[in-house]
Amino acid sequence: MTWFGSGNKEEVLEGVKKEGASLAHAPGIMKADKDIALAAVTQCGSSLQYVPEELQNDIDVAHAAIRQDPSAWQFTKLKADREFVLHISESCPETLRCISSDLQADKDFLLILVQRCPVGAFAVPL
Repeated sequence: MTWFGSGNKEEVLEGVKKEGASLAHAPGIMKADKDIALAAVTQCGSSLQYVPEELQNDIDVAHAAIRQDPSAWQFTKLKADREFVLHISESCPETLRCISSDLQADKDFLLILVQRCPVGAFAVPL
């Protein structure tokens, strides 16, 4: 576990680049820093749970987290955002099984999704 003695940005940034989950032990203000959040979730996607809701729902941060660990979907509300789901389906088709139940039930949306990302069709609940 990384310990953040002084809690300055550079120290925290270097720490989360090595061990993203150490974000859990960072000072609150550092968890709200987008650069630090991006570094943490790029190294450990589930670190998304330690950032404020605003960053959990930030497209860049959520995308980086989900690319690293598809289970990070559980920490963002973007799983119900049509545009975000379409965007991420191109780079992370295996994550499509984690989209919101509302989107899973929307057959018109699923058709668009499968047309845009045929590789992800296996993950789409039809």
